[in-house]
Amino acid sequence: MEGARSPQYDPAEARFAAGAAAALLLLSGVISLPTLRFRLYAEVYEYLPYQVMLLRYAVSCAIRAAAIAAGLGLLARREWARRLAIGLELFTLATLWWKHPAAGIARATVDAAREFPPGFLDDFRWFLYALDGLLAVAVLYALTRPKVRERFARS
Repeated sequence: MEGARSPQYDPAEARFAAGAAAALLLLSGVISLPTLRFRLYAEVYEYLPYQVMLLRYAVSCAIRAAAIAAGLGLLARREWARRLAIGLELFTLATLWWKHPAAGIARATVDAAREFPPGFLDDFRWFLYALDGLLAVAVLYALTRPKVRERFARS
């Protein structure tokens, strides 16, 4: 095809996209660490069978650790980190309902719920779904851009 040019590699654009994805992963991994205290977690999810609660806790811990590792790996331009981040965000999109269950939010915010109007917690849960979904899509978009893939392929 005459006159068509392949996209030029822009290191600044690729650096920004990878850096933004790394920041989002690091922030999501670190900001939720206080919620992973086992006693608090077990109290919030005591309505689940004990083995299910343990599995949920183990998966939550693994996701936080993987998000931090992926964020640090992205800063170091490691292809494994880009792939791990993509996998984490696909997992997040597939399990949003599991990540923010209505019963868990209600139990975690029982004291605060008295201060809010009826229906607020349902709205808050939908806000969490939308926020997590949008952040996951943003990271997926950033890390699957051709220039970003090329940046990681070069490292």
